[in-house]
Amino acid sequence: MKSFIVLGLLFASMSAQAIEANKFAKLTNVAVERKDSGVIVNLVFDKPYSAKQLKPAFERNFMQLVLKGIKVDAARIVPATGSSNGFQKVFAYPYTPDTARVRLIFGTPSAPQGKITFWNSSPNTIRVLIKEPQTATLPLSVKN
Repeated sequence: MKSFIVLGLLFASMSAQAIEANKFAKLTNVAVERKDSGVIVNLVFDKPYSAKQLKPAFERNFMQLVLKGIKVDAARIVPATGSSNGFQKVFAYPYTPDTARVRLIFGTPSAPQGKITFWNSSPNTIRVLIKEPQTATLPLSVKN
């Protein structure tokens, strides 16, 4: 009889842990790609996560995204190469058991140059575009 009680408690504990684990989405991949229009950061989750939930905050030399209800197994750093807008890398890390943070780190301690846009490219992927700043060009003149 005691073994049934112990077995029941063990099963209940394991079921509660499984339910808790399934409650949160997981950040499964962070990728950076260089395009002509700027730098794209892809945040891929194992479950749908809306870009509308993001509230970016600018601090010192980074923009931080707090992802509530998201788990990350381990911290990861993804470098950004060839960016002319000062963007250097993405740093994603667990903050609390149910919250992850993603920092887009820039080389200078000021707001990034160019426009930053967020959207869902699929239900499980948030895409961040860090647009290259526009440079002023003089109009061309053609002589006959």
